[in-house]
Amino acid sequence: MKTILIAALFFLSINAQSALPSHYAVVANRGESTISLIDSQSLEVVKTIGEKSVGYEFEPMYASHLSGTGVFVVGDRKASQLLIFDDESGELLLLQPLSKGVFHQWTRPGDNEVVVATDTQPGADLIRITRGENGEISLEKRRFNLPSNHEGSVPHDVVLDDSHFYLTAHAQDASGKMFDKIFKVERETLEVEDVMEFSADVHVGLPQNSPYLLVAEQSGVLNFLTRDDMTVVKRVTDLTGAHGLFWKSDASTVYSANISSRAMGALYVINNKPFGPANLVNILDSSSDTPHNLVADFDNNVLFLTHSGMNNIVSVYDISNGAKLMKSITTGANPFGIGIVQRK
Repeated sequence: MKTILIAALFFLSINAQSALPSHYAVVANRGESTISLIDSQSLEVVKTIGEKSVGYEFEPMYASHLSGTGVFVVGDRKASQLLIFDDESGELLLLQPLSKGVFHQWTRPGDNEVVVATDTQPGADLIRITRGENGEISLEKRRFNLPSNHEGSVPHDVVLDDSHFYLTAHAQDASGKMFDKIFKVERETLEVEDVMEFSADVHVGLPQNSPYLLVAEQSGVLNFLTRDDMTVVKRVTDLTGAHGLFWKSDASTVYSANISSRAMGALYVINNKPFGPANLVNILDSSSDTPHNLVADFDNNVLFLTHSGMNNIVSVYDISNGAKLMKSITTGANPFGIGIVQRK
């Protein structure tokens, strides 16, 4: 009996040591087929997931956490698949085939569905993930194709709320001028309800406890749109290279990466008043060039910013009182998309 007890305690100890932290960032290192997991408290890489653990070479793009099903998911552009991992162990559980051209993806906090934009097959895949009490996972895939009258448009970024998703797409007019469209799509029927046009290369954000859709134009503008009628109600200008976005859930603070930065002026901090204007309140430097995507862990008061291209760096900021650069973390080549896991 004593031997059995010791063995059981040893097994539990090993499991405890292998469990991931309750809060960590998931970094998709697009350039070397790895995923880095960074502890939000220690600010150290606690696990690297690579080809050996996945079983094949992959091209990770973006990451999302589905807290209700206990998984995080990473889009694989190379093999057109969604990699589904257990959020406690980091173990690969399942592969879900996707349409070709995997790019941005998003899931709403507490949701069980992730939407993935695809540019080779223009449109988006919606993957609903459920997990039973015994851990068994069920998957349901739905497909949205761009309408035929928008042929030639190339999907890129996407976010979703409880009733709609918002998909950006690159396009050009008859003269060859580039611009972007944003499609507002009803989530259940997959019907397009509205289409807006902006300057070239926009990215979107969706603070879940606010009425706003955020649209960052890389030309230097952050737009606040009302989701019900897609009207621009606020604008912040002089945001050169505005690209990746993250936010407080009530949209009181919005962060945007300046992808054109060479380290100086890499991160914008925007304050938004509920019944007043939105204003740029701070511009922060970073530890490298090409700041791209970002996430914030508001429980631990840290923000992570990836540096893409010829880089292997994630900058970390303390956002407990304003914002200040804390350190840089070495990950894998071309850290691209990033998501935050907050386990219950």
